[in-house]
Amino acid sequence: MNVHCSQEILKRVLTACATLGRAYPESTHTCLTARALFPEQPDCLEVAAWSALHTVGLIARLPAQVALPGRVMIPAKLLAKGLEGVHPGQVTLSLVEVEEPAIKQQGKLVNALKSGPALQIESARTSARGTVSTRRVRLRLPSWPQGESVALPDVAFWSATGLFLAEVKPAQLRAALAPCLALAHQRESSPHMNHAQVLVRFEAGQLQWTGTTRSSAASCQLPLCSPAPSSPVSHALFDERALRWLCAALVGMKRPVRLTLLPQAGSHVLLRVKSEQLTFFCLGETESIPFTWEARFRLPATTTLLVPRAPLQQALSFFGRVSAGRANPHLLMQATGNLLCVQGIGVDEADEPSIATLRQIPLLSPGADISSLWVNLRQMRQIVRVLKGPGMRLELGRFVRHGEQPAAREEPGAVEWLRFSSLAADPATQLMMTTSRVADAPTPAPGNEAPGQSEAAALEGAALANV
Repeated sequence: MNVHCSQEILKRVLTACATLGRAYPESTHTCLTARALFPEQPDCLEVAAWSALHTVGLIARLPAQVALPGRVMIPAKLLAKGLEGVHPGQVTLSLVEVEEPAIKQQGKLVNALKSGPALQIESARTSARGTVSTRRVRLRLPSWPQGESVALPDVAFWSATGLFLAEVKPAQLRAALAPCLALAHQRESSPHMNHAQVLVRFEAGQLQWTGTTRSSAASCQLPLCSPAPSSPVSHALFDERALRWLCAALVGMKRPVRLTLLPQAGSHVLLRVKSEQLTFFCLGETESIPFTWEARFRLPATTTLLVPRAPLQQALSFFGRVSAGRANPHLLMQATGNLLCVQGIGVDEADEPSIATLRQIPLLSPGADISSLWVNLRQMRQIVRVLKGPGMRLELGRFVRHGEQPAAREEPGAVEWLRFSSLAADPATQLMMTTSRVADAPTPAPGNEAPGQSEAAALEGAALANV
């Protein structure tokens, strides 16, 4: 193999390859293929990185001048490190055979590489005086077990059989996935659901993404500029690691990418995301799942509050510092008139609630009263960080678990929830979490209101450790 290409473009591709290797270190392969195509098509260097075990990866075709076609398998991290040792600009990659080192100088080997095949990276630079300097780096190729072969993904077949979904901007796709990945990253599981997966529904005018934990959920709608054609696949579940890697690889891309579905054998589907030079792919499941959280995003609310986001986020950060080290910190929330009262509650060594300081947040408009609502502090902080904008809509409601008939909130079948969204008329992102009532919760008193920011900073440390 002997190929001449741009180092800068190759570095950008290898960055995404190395990120994939960190996400799937146990089964990631990287392959460089120099192709001398037909006269009507230019030569190219094809870079493929994929996890054969999880069927996720990328393929890039870079413009190049191919002197000798060939293929080589090499870790992306090793190749990226080798490129750092050569001159910027154009580089030449070639497959060479290293001979057994036999010459010694001052007790050291002149060539530290063992005999065998190696990838040589060579670049030249001409100085202002006309002096040409050449840098050469050789990377020993890892040995593969005898008889082992790694099948490359068949991109040509995918292009011929794929079902086009939509063309979206990378920033929009990353923004739609961010709320769902924030929850799925916890990688929880329950008897009927693997919460490390993100659900996407393919609808005519939008893509609906949903991620959950055991007690919270996020849903985001990605509107499409043009209605998507009908697809035989209505939904799919994708692992959060694959989608998180995809979002990281799309950072910096400006031009729209094309989303394509490729039905696979059994209950599987392949999602392909294609840009000008890069093609990303990941495998999903299409089997039916009992995903009840989707319907709960459409439940009517019994109470609605309009809350300013910045004061609420500051209050949650304050209580996060106060409850540092506690295993299960909670908040007591009450709404009276035009005030939202937030009080920190932790659990001490005797599993008894311990009360912290009170924060009062003026509402954007007067709402209905809410009494003694107990919410998880960490979940609420995570949800509020995801939402953007100066204000948010906070809705309270309840649902009945396992198909039971509607009942009062005191009965075991009824579960209360909080739903968060921006103040837009039709918010694209919604997040929900379950809550509970505290029958004997103390009533917040204005005299216990938290100190200001400067006073709070002075009270941190020993004074707050006893709360």
